[in-house]
Parts: sequence; C-alpha cells; structure tokens
Amino acid sequence: MIALAIKALQTHRHFVLYAFIGLFGVAIDVATLHTLDKLTSWHYQVSNGISTSLGIGVNFLLNFHYNFRVKGRVLLRVAVFYLVGMVGLATTAMLLAVFIGWLNLPVTLAKVCTLPIVLLLQYSLNRHITFRGHSNQV
Repeated sequence: MIALAIKALQTHRHFVLYAFIGLFGVAIDVATLHTLDKLTSWHYQVSNGISTSLGIGVNFLLNFHYNFRVKGRVLLRVAVFYLVGMVGLATTAMLLAVFIGWLNLPVTLAKVCTLPIVLLLQYSLNRHITFRGHSNQV
C-alpha cells in the first residue's frame, strides 16, 4: 500500500508540488481578498483582481524555481504564466458572479469554492504550455 502511494506521488510529483505551492499562493490571494473586502469599499471583482495578481506572482516564482525548474525564456514564461492566471481570474470572476450574485455566498467562501476548478484548469495549461519542454517533467 505504501509502495503504491509512493509510486503515485512520484508519477504525479509536479501536480502535487504545484498544488502545495498553489496553496501558499491561494493563502496570500484569499487573505488579501478578505482584507480588501473588509477594509475597503471596492467592488469584490476589483479586490479579486488585485489578490489574484499577487497570488500569481508568488506561484510563478515558486513553480519556476522549485517545481518545474526550467531554464531560459523567463520573460516569455512569466507572460504566459500570467496569461494563464488571467484565464483563471476570468473563470473565478464568472464563478464568483454565480456564487455571490445568485447564491448569496459570502465573498471569502465563494472564492474558496472556485479553487478546485481553477487549480485543475491552470495546472493543465501551465504544465503543457508555460513549463513544457524541460527535462525534469515526468
């Protein structure tokens, strides 16, 4: 059983590390969104844009250095990673409109509900576009 778990972890190493790094970025994102929601009168979508951008930056740096360990084309990778992040932001914005506007969920809870969908979407795009072509990929 343990050997099977280790094999699964090795096989999906990049996803597992991407998810853990993502948790750190999400913590920054959600904490920033919550703080902006409580301390400002800004629309939740503005606060979400700011908090998401901060999380994207942290996630890029950590994935670049510790997960995918790519070399070269850094500016292109940053641009593509941010573009993928904007796809995630657009997806989150649409889901927030549903969760907050239609279902009347609190802002922070609504944001947390969007995370699994956006995680899978962004991981797929980043693995196959942003960080493709490096030798460490499993």
